Amino acid sequence: EQSVHQSWEAQSVIRFPILESARINDFGLYPGLGEQGVDIRFDTNLSVIVGANGLGKSTLLLMLFRTLTGPTDIPGAVRDGELGSARLEPKGLSRNERRTFGARVSAGALNATATVTIRLGDALIKITRSLRDLTLIEWTVDDIAQPIDESAYQSGVATACGVWSFADWILILRYVTFYMDDRQVLFWDRSAQKQLLRSLFLSPSEAE
Repeated sequence: EQSVHQSWEAQSVIRFPILESARINDFGLYPGLGEQGVDIRFDTNLSVIVGANGLGKSTLLLMLFRTLTGPTDIPGAVRDGELGSARLEPKGLSRNERRTFGARVSAGALNATATVTIRLGDALIKITRSLRDLTLIEWTVDDIAQPIDESAYQSGVATACGVWSFADWILILRYVTFYMDDRQVLFWDRSAQKQLLRSLFLSPSEAE
């Protein structure tokens, strides 16, 4: 683990998360065909998810996002208007927010899991979480198991991305990788641009 972190820290470039695949297990909204779950491969330049209202398209997008952020978010990033001077300080989600997915299916998604594989530069990172409450079950870097600890995950993924904090990791996910239903402003929000440019073009120590 130490050598992996040293390798990441030696690089100053930002590595954007590239979605490789997702696996949803035992979640009633996505039963799959002949098996309990679905496998999704993002191996083309464009992936389109099509379906009628209420089938779970937005839920799936949020599921991918929450697997990468865990039970944490930036409160200032989910409000009306510009990001403004909101403190980019990660906060734990409330109990109800952590159980968003469990509330959508029977049995509270007791055994349901989501596994998302992303690429950050040359590193392949796989994260598995419980869909009942977003608990971290497992995460690996290039198939090497990492400590099952939320703070270790946050530190590791921020370092792998090349940003100075997990808050900047969430900012990149919210404003570059995903466009969630709860975001009221577009990417050209000047406040968000300022924060993103700080994170993307300054070294981690300067970005702090």
